[in-house]
Amino acid sequence: MTTSLLTLIESVFAELGVVASKRCDIRASCFDYVARKGSKPFLLKVAPSLDELPREDATELTLIAERLQAAPLIISELKNRHPLEDDIVYERCGAFAMTLRTFVNMMKSGDLPLVKSEPGGLFVLLDEELLRRRREELNLSRGELASRAGISKKALYAYERGLAKATLSVALRLQRILGAPLTRGFDLFRKLEHLYGFPRRGSDDKVLGEVCKKLVELKFSVMLTRKSPFDLLTQSREGETLLMVIARELEEDYRRRIEVVRSISQVAILPMLVVSEGLIDDRSAITLDDFRKADRGLLLNLARIGSA
Repeated sequence: MTTSLLTLIESVFAELGVVASKRCDIRASCFDYVARKGSKPFLLKVAPSLDELPREDATELTLIAERLQAAPLIISELKNRHPLEDDIVYERCGAFAMTLRTFVNMMKSGDLPLVKSEPGGLFVLLDEELLRRRREELNLSRGELASRAGISKKALYAYERGLAKATLSVALRLQRILGAPLTRGFDLFRKLEHLYGFPRRGSDDKVLGEVCKKLVELKFSVMLTRKSPFDLLTQSREGETLLMVIARELEEDYRRRIEVVRSISQVAILPMLVVSEGLIDDRSAITLDDFRKADRGLLLNLARIGSA
C-alpha cells in the first residue's frame, strides 16, 4: 500500500508542479521526499496508519524539518483504525498529518488547513484582530458577546489576544453573531511551541565521532540523524546549514545515496558535503584525511560547489 501511495504522490507532484527530491528509499528514512511548492519546502512522509509511524521517527521528521526551515507533513489514511477525515489536519510529534485529498487541495489552492483534530474535538484558529474589530463595530461589550456565544469572558479575551484556539462549534457561533469569517489557517511553517527530544544515534561509530569532533572544533553545531539519507546536519556560526554524508568504503550503493542527498540539497537550496573514507569521484567529496586538515572556509566552499 505504501509503494502505491508513493507512486500516486509522485504523479500528484508532476500534475501540480511540485519540485521534489528523489524518493528517499536508499535506507530507512523518517521522510520520503523533500519537496517545494513556491518558496517554502516541506518534508513528506507517507504512513498509511498514523499510529504505525514510530514516535521517534515522527519526532526526527519534525526536528529535521525545523532545521531545514521546512514544514513536516505526513500523508496518512487511518488513526486508531478509523479513517482520517478530509479537510482536517492531525498532529503527531509536531508534524501535521492529513489525507492525500487534503494535501492535494492545499497544494492546488495555496490555502492553509482551517480545522485541526485534537483531544477534545475539532479546533480552529481565530483572527484575533478581526474578532475584536467586528465586536467593537457592532458595539458589543466583551461580556455581551461572550453571553450570546455561550462562552466565558475569559475565553473570549483569550481569543482576542490569540492565546487560545476555539472549538469549531464556538467559532461558527461567533461568525454567525458577528457576520464575518473569523478563522485563519494553521501555519505549517510555524516554530515549534516546545522542543521534542532528538533521538540520538549510538556513539560507537568512530568515523562519525571524529567528523563531529572536528566540526565542533571549527565552531559548527552538529545534529546527528537516525533515519535519513544524510548522516548529520551542521550549521555554521553564520547560520548556514549543511547536509553531510559519510561515505564508507564498504557501503554498497553509496553513489546512489549521494545523489539522493544532492537532490534534497537542490530542492531545499542547501549546500552538501561528503566525507569519504577513500578517494571517490564526486565534486562534493573530501577524503577523511583531507577533512582532518581542512578549515571552515574550505569546507563551506566545497559544500557550496557540491550542491550545484
